[in-house]
Amino acid sequence: MQRRHLLGHASLLTLIALSGCGFAPRQAPNFPFQSLAFNGFVVRSPMANELRLMIDASPSTRVVDDAAQAEVILDVLLDSQERARGTITTAGQIRSVNLLYRFKFRVRTAAGKELLGPSELAAARSMSYNESQALAKEKEEADLFRTMQVDMADQVMRRLATIQSL
Repeated sequence: MQRRHLLGHASLLTLIALSGCGFAPRQAPNFPFQSLAFNGFVVRSPMANELRLMIDASPSTRVVDDAAQAEVILDVLLDSQERARGTITTAGQIRSVNLLYRFKFRVRTAAGKELLGPSELAAARSMSYNESQALAKEKEEADLFRTMQVDMADQVMRRLATIQSL
């Protein structure tokens, strides 16, 4: 009983200390625009879906399908996933694979005023490879690309939050 009591006090002290230091959970940003449209994504793009989820979490902004109804348009200039072999053994077997995710975009108003010039984001990961575990390595590769995609979407959100005015 006394141990629970001490744990309760320790938890309370931790909460008080965190609230005093300015700690706050990450929240969706408030953008200076109320509607946004995507232009240039392929149909059923995982990156578009990720961005839509993040923007929809924002209290003040929504994604619209028709660019004519949007205040701001995010033009996708490049959205690519690349895979290249890394190291090779003397027997010619692949031992590592390099993965690269690149995303290039710009942001403009519906009238054409550029709010954010062409910005390119890139993320790279390296993973070991073993032909006897090919199926597991395919899953690992997909997971790494998914992680890079979430990181890219988060960076796009931060850049959208820097837009000052329309």
